[in-house]
Amino acid sequence: MPLTYYIAVMLCGALLLIGVVRIKADWCIPYGAALATIAAWYFVEPIYTPEQFAFFVRGDISEAYLLVIVFLCGFALFTPVMVRTIAPPHVEAAARFGGGDANQLAIWAIAAWALILAYGTFRLSGDLMAALFPVNSRTGVQMWSRQAGAGAGPTGFIVSAAAYLYTLCTAAFGLLFFMVKGVRMRAILLMLIAISWPYFVLLGARSTFIAVCLPAVLSYALFARHPIWLKTIVVAGAGGVINLILLLIISYRNIGFGTASISKPEGAIHYGLNMSSELVHAVSFLREGTLKIDFGMGYLTQAVNVIPRAIWAGKPLGSVEYSIARGFGDPTFQDIGVTATVSTGIIGQGVLAFGPFFGPLVAAALFSAWVATLTRFWRQGTPTRFLLFLIGLGLTFNLGRDVSLLVLWPMIFAYTAVKLLEQTQANGMRRSNIAVTRTAALRRTWSRGKL
Repeated sequence: MPLTYYIAVMLCGALLLIGVVRIKADWCIPYGAALATIAAWYFVEPIYTPEQFAFFVRGDISEAYLLVIVFLCGFALFTPVMVRTIAPPHVEAAARFGGGDANQLAIWAIAAWALILAYGTFRLSGDLMAALFPVNSRTGVQMWSRQAGAGAGPTGFIVSAAAYLYTLCTAAFGLLFFMVKGVRMRAILLMLIAISWPYFVLLGARSTFIAVCLPAVLSYALFARHPIWLKTIVVAGAGGVINLILLLIISYRNIGFGTASISKPEGAIHYGLNMSSELVHAVSFLREGTLKIDFGMGYLTQAVNVIPRAIWAGKPLGSVEYSIARGFGDPTFQDIGVTATVSTGIIGQGVLAFGPFFGPLVAAALFSAWVATLTRFWRQGTPTRFLLFLIGLGLTFNLGRDVSLLVLWPMIFAYTAVKLLEQTQANGMRRSNIAVTRTAALRRTWSRGKL
């Protein structure tokens, strides 16, 4: 590896050390999670699968890690500014009226999960077992199976929304487990975890499984009343279990889990830790002229994903041009024109949007804004905002692949639900205060008349 790789590793380590020194600061948890995400996506691959770099031009590799250095410098500069702007030190709690306790949030999550599961089971002609346990993985049909692009039809956005809401509700079971009160509620949540989480293993999508289970691990680390040494052991053990499950997903997702074994699959490795090689591809594509800088159209394409195809049938597709450049184009796939969409990585996404210098800085600014947003949720300090904080923290790792609504939809749905809950509680409190004020006024009037 070129010298720039080692400089980038040392710079990332130095920035992480700053977070360790300031460990008691409320911004250090999302800050550390963001840097750990960059380290996982950009520094592990050359060690874990070095053969991926065997055929690259060495100059392209060196330039790619120079861009990682630019990103890290930008992240270090932008994060304090973003935190002060988005999450000032004395930010006011968004829910003055408590934001609902964790038990109430759990009841809402359970009710929503049951309704969405009913819809998913209906899509599978009432087969509940197939809905909860799709053992055929990618070779079979699942609750939220649909075609990509225009092939999804006018109701495609409904199916997609249901899938994201289902992920959100099941993630809430785990992260609320350590926040709720009462043995009965914890027993219910544990039962629902045992019922609902196997779906995300059998689904065959590692990013979705991480989005569901990681918030629970983080919730334990932050809210469980255990000594630090025990938390360290439990979190390390959970990491080992997650690693084994991810290897099982890789091994069986294309053939089904009917013959799966709990033991570690022989020879299985983690594919997909390739954002560093994708960054090198992006650099070489721009140098050769295979792709051109799109001046932000890639980000815009991700942003308009919010518009259903029932309203905008010709909505552009994200990452298609890059996927074609990577060799995944196939005109027989008429819906999207590629056999698979390839993630560019958070830094590569910025490079393709704004070029080799400004691109990493734009990506760094976006990641800094994400850190500041999570810090704001933490500082607001209500149960609903802690919920948003943990969900966002769990999605941070997936954001390292792409800044996309496809990653952020669970957070968007969660934020919308939280705002509705907080507004409902605020309106109820206002009505209660008005009633109390009127009652007091009537009592004073009656007392004066009696006297």
